[in-house]
Amino acid sequence: MTVTIEDIARHIGVHPSTVSRAMNGSPRVSESRRQQVLAAAESLGYRANIMSRGLLGKRTDTFGIIAPKLDDLHAISLINAQEAFFREMGCVTILTITNCEEQAELKAIDNLISRAVDGLVMNYVSMYASVKAKLIECAQRIPIVRIGGNSQGVLDEVDVDFNKWSCAVVNHLIEYGHRRIAMIVDSIDYEDGEGHNTKLAGYRKSLSLHNIEYNPALVFSVHYLHQNIKHLMQQIMSLKERPTAIFAYSDDLAGGLIKALTTAGYKVPEDVSVVGFNDDWFADRLAVSLTTCRLPANEIGRGAAELLIRRRKNRTLPPVRRMYECQVVIRDSTARHSDTAG
Repeated sequence: MTVTIEDIARHIGVHPSTVSRAMNGSPRVSESRRQQVLAAAESLGYRANIMSRGLLGKRTDTFGIIAPKLDDLHAISLINAQEAFFREMGCVTILTITNCEEQAELKAIDNLISRAVDGLVMNYVSMYASVKAKLIECAQRIPIVRIGGNSQGVLDEVDVDFNKWSCAVVNHLIEYGHRRIAMIVDSIDYEDGEGHNTKLAGYRKSLSLHNIEYNPALVFSVHYLHQNIKHLMQQIMSLKERPTAIFAYSDDLAGGLIKALTTAGYKVPEDVSVVGFNDDWFADRLAVSLTTCRLPANEIGRGAAELLIRRRKNRTLPPVRRMYECQVVIRDSTARHSDTAG
């Protein structure tokens, strides 16, 4: 049975308002009375109501995490790192999954704030202007950190320069003699209107640096929640001028492509090279180990949590944008194009 302030008041024979004042450190209550109240609360097993503490403007040691989904290893790694950090700090988390739907994202923000969280972290960049506007508005009331995007100094953010590292991945393919390189982009990344350094921008930059004309027919945009990998593979390999390499925006997509290609009778990397992005745990355990770009998910997730604690301690600090470095990891799924091998 839940113990209430009224139970404590009856136990020691005082008015409930006296108990409330004592617990909140009111100078109107003597130290001896406060100690009596606290001792009674402990003996009865009272636990302070977190919501009530939030409404009183006190810390709840509860933080919200908004994530797009739970079937993506990168998303899970971010959450694991954040939850571990908050646990180390003696805090708890509330996780909300949105499936990248506008109303779900808006409702997630409202619900977390209504639960008096001390702050929240948005683990991805929403494609909706309404959500970005709400985050900026709510950041005036509670600490908010976002992973990805560039709010031009309005929000605390952690990010990776996807332009730079996608360019590095494509550079590797071009160095191996590939010039017809297909690019599969996440539709969220593809439609980002913030001037974010996207993977597509890095792909185009690398082509330009090597005087290769950009061909939009080689770019395929898919939403990572709704993708038919077999159909996607067929679209790519049925092009009149078939690509000799494919750059997929994530390792799980790249791994799926390798399976679909192999099932269809293609050899990787002899017929087509495949690269991914993230360096998920399985990348070097596939039948053809995957060339990819190592994204430091644990460091990014922990960094976002650290910034949230920093913001809670001092709301007057200027917003920061913390950037993390990646690493191109070359494995067996890429090979020199046959025209240049030797």
